[in-house]
Amino acid sequence: MLEFGQDAFASVTQPCFALIAEASTGSTPPRDANDAPFRLAERQRAGAVAVEVMPPSALVELAKLPSFPRELFGEMGFQTTSIVTQTLLMRAPVPDQNQCYPLLEGRDVKAFAEGEPRLFLRLDREALVRARCRLRAREDYQRVRFVIRQTARYPIAALHCGEPFRNSLLAGFAVDGLPAELVVGLLNSSLYRASHVASQRDARQAAFPQVKIAHLRALPLPAAAQPGLRVRGSRRSPRS
Repeated sequence: MLEFGQDAFASVTQPCFALIAEASTGSTPPRDANDAPFRLAERQRAGAVAVEVMPPSALVELAKLPSFPRELFGEMGFQTTSIVTQTLLMRAPVPDQNQCYPLLEGRDVKAFAEGEPRLFLRLDREALVRARCRLRAREDYQRVRFVIRQTARYPIAALHCGEPFRNSLLAGFAVDGLPAELVVGLLNSSLYRASHVASQRDARQAAFPQVKIAHLRALPLPAAAQPGLRVRGSRRSPRS
């Protein structure tokens, strides 16, 4: 599977490749048919040399460990439409009388540090219904213990204050045996970042790299975590 690069087609910045399928005739199998998985030879640009990415052996061994529990990560971010963005959102240091519902964004989060909201939503329920935008209650976000940037080459995580956020942030929840402080430290570590970049093609693309829920759930569970992890419904107090 040879990747053409992300500049193979005009005005397209998405890595792409071609798959040519040949139909078999009768009982004759297709040419070169086998059950081996596809292996992608990657390149960033059409004119560059394509190579197969070979992770270091230490990361290959790390990937064989049990992975994080599914319940540890989830999607909770508010997803907007162009109409909502143009008519209901205001970017400012502080809210005003109309736009008063705070929304954290990926740009507000750095490793181990969550900033103040700089985006505020006008609570026009009818307009949101017409735009088919689901708005959660602010109290729902107090279940989130930490957040991770969604648009990034590798995990960038911070403990969460309880404020609502956009879908440019992913949510992390409380799970017994995995303190939020431990998970945030692991996600920001060089080891886990290297594991993510080595195993996920999205992290290696030059345009719009992404961290996804499935990527986070695939990361290795630390050896000290106890078996039989249980999700807890603890709540965090909002920012004072």
